Amino acid sequence: MQVYEELHRGLRRPDLLHEDAILLPSIFHTYWQALWRDDPRTAQQEWCAPRNLRATHRIWEYVQVLACLYYALPDLRDRRILSLGAGVESPLWTLARWGADVTATDIYFEKRYWHPEQTLAIKTDPSRFCPYSEPYPVTFKNLNLKRRNLRSLLAWSRLAQYDAIYSISSLEHVYGVQRRVAVQLDRRVVRKKLGLFRRVARHLNAGGVLVFTTELITRYTEKRRLDFYTREELELVLETLGAEGLTLVDDLDWGTMEEQQLQTRDTPGQWHTAVAIALRKGPG
Repeated sequence: MQVYEELHRGLRRPDLLHEDAILLPSIFHTYWQALWRDDPRTAQQEWCAPRNLRATHRIWEYVQVLACLYYALPDLRDRRILSLGAGVESPLWTLARWGADVTATDIYFEKRYWHPEQTLAIKTDPSRFCPYSEPYPVTFKNLNLKRRNLRSLLAWSRLAQYDAIYSISSLEHVYGVQRRVAVQLDRRVVRKKLGLFRRVARHLNAGGVLVFTTELITRYTEKRRLDFYTREELELVLETLGAEGLTLVDDLDWGTMEEQQLQTRDTPGQWHTAVAIALRKGPG
């Protein structure tokens, strides 16, 4: 709860009556989509509660990632932190407020960026997405995680080394499976996904921390979403990261994964949960 309160401390007032919700800081956009849109009078209230888990699950992911970074690297001042598939997520500015040197990456300036209406503001005034009354500096860079062309190859080659790298429910969606359903992932897709994690690990300093959240399938009947991980696939990711010198900060308790499971809306017979994973890189 300490990190939850820190995420919400000093939030500026969201002017929901006069702003496009897409151009709101992401924490406000999440609450708007989940609850405030139906009753704007409640916009000064915080609704991140267990009973609203489905509606506000992204806020809980923010808290989980921030908590992992906060406790794994207690002094974040001047730490170099890289966010992958970041969009304009509010934790970018929480980390900057804690004194970190934060770089956000996404396909901001490519045609397939999922919110093209944000692009101009990201170029000219990214501070408008800062949820706090006082703006904090965040660097925005274009980075395509797929390395599909020369431009993305160059962007990867120019990445520095970081003390922490994190991603909030983004990495599992890379490599073209989108929301398709089937029995299992194609082996070629699996190899590409594992290659992505290897690349990420190699940009992490010794002693650095990698944190990511992902959707984990807890059970399914016939077919499953290909952009959600099964336990076997996630264990393969952890094995791959282990070969790059990363070990779990805390063991995963697989036995508790069904406690907060949700039925997947667009995939009958599938249930899933969200899991936060933190790994530390050993000495080189």
